[in-house]
Amino acid sequence: AVFKAATAALLTGYRAALQDEKGLLTEAIRLGQQIQITLLARMDTLNALERFIRSRVFWLRDDKPVGVEVLKPIGSEIRNLALWSRKIVSAEMTTWLAENLRSPVAIFYGLLLFIALPVGLFYDRQRLRRVTRSRIQLTVERGVCALHLAFVIFGALVSAVLLPAYLLIFARFIGSTDLPLFLRPVLSRALEFTAYFLFFWFLTRSFLRRRGIARLQFDMPPEAARILYRSLRIILIGYVTWLLIWQILRVSPFMFQALPRICYTLFELMAAAAVVWLVRPKSPIVLRIYISKTQGFVARYWSWLSALLILIAIFIVVLDIAGYRYGAQRLARSYTLSLVTLMLLPLIYTGVRSMLLSLARRRGMLTPATAPGEEAAAETKVEVQIHRFTRVVFILVAVILLANYWGIDTQAFKTLDELNLYRIRGVGDVAEFVTVADLIRAALFLTATFWILRALPGIYEFTLFPRLRLDEGMKYATLTMSRYGIFVVGMLLTLSEMHLDLGRLGWLMAAVGVG
Repeated sequence: AVFKAATAALLTGYRAALQDEKGLLTEAIRLGQQIQITLLARMDTLNALERFIRSRVFWLRDDKPVGVEVLKPIGSEIRNLALWSRKIVSAEMTTWLAENLRSPVAIFYGLLLFIALPVGLFYDRQRLRRVTRSRIQLTVERGVCALHLAFVIFGALVSAVLLPAYLLIFARFIGSTDLPLFLRPVLSRALEFTAYFLFFWFLTRSFLRRRGIARLQFDMPPEAARILYRSLRIILIGYVTWLLIWQILRVSPFMFQALPRICYTLFELMAAAAVVWLVRPKSPIVLRIYISKTQGFVARYWSWLSALLILIAIFIVVLDIAGYRYGAQRLARSYTLSLVTLMLLPLIYTGVRSMLLSLARRRGMLTPATAPGEEAAAETKVEVQIHRFTRVVFILVAVILLANYWGIDTQAFKTLDELNLYRIRGVGDVAEFVTVADLIRAALFLTATFWILRALPGIYEFTLFPRLRLDEGMKYATLTMSRYGIFVVGMLLTLSEMHLDLGRLGWLMAAVGVG
């Protein structure tokens, strides 16, 4: 009896402890949910603050405009720069050199690292360039081969990276030595900037010089390659001069204000001049990329787009000079990425289209290409579908990339979600509205649905039907059922964005069932 009583008491104690533990766990879960709700509320607040800053970023003057007040300390900065240059030949520097060059081993390593290794890398680069040139000449004589083309591009990249890689390693080595503090960061940054400059300089020379890869392998006209080469050289020269000085003088050991601002403005002017020279309406590179290749929207309205690009480049420089530096930097980043995208995508588009056409010819879906001098045959249905499909895909890619560059993302849609158009219905005391973002998403779903329906025959004809042995009846049935399914899904997604429930979509189901 005593054992049973003790066991019952112990069991009751365990049950009470379990109940207390359950209560504590429930309380911990509740507190965790409250913390999660608080974190989500803070994220919403930060997102709202980010949208607020983005909407007003161009009107936040975060620096003084270039004027007398900014340029006032330029005299003292020049004097401080002269005093710093005298330290290079000072007793401190002489003592440091004498202490480090006292050992023959140090002298040997110095000669090996600073003289023998750069000379050897330069010699290897020259040999690799000769091999690449011979392979380029071989491809010109025998025709372009994918393997030879890959070898030529790889050789150009390796020859361009040899000396810059050495300079980057040397810059890291300088940053880890006991060199005097007044010289160590300056020398390290100068070597790093010079390495990047040499890499892009060698690369542009390999691709755009008179007998470069772009001319001989990709059939770029000489005038277009020359214009692009000059524009890139202007930007690279400004990078290694003004932007290098700006990067060195604005940080320790100088911490200047006037001279870095002048150097950065001069770099912006050089870059803007190069861009204006590159995107002007009669630019050969523009005629090559847009006018003679794509014949699309950009080619028809390039004069207006060129004027817009030139005005944006000038506006960026004016914005930075006026003191709106953060806005100018954000705008310059988006502008540069957009310009590179607009230059590269048409070239990639023509390459992908040519590859798809050649693949279709190998499968027997197209007639063989006509020989030079013969009259070209009219485009077949498959060719039209390939052109239409690739054009729309690249347009979508361009729109997505440009929207990402200019900050048109989910935050922008959240801003549009706050703009109500009309009330659709209410659940209890809560009203539900259709917003501008809902309308845009519905239009996007609807456009994508009809584009897929239009391109579906070409997609099936090029990808699915060649792998399946189907007669014409089965092909028609497969295509019809796929179109019905895509149409239903697309309309459901479109109307759901307009906050129409399944009860209100009964008429659509009935219409599809009758069809």
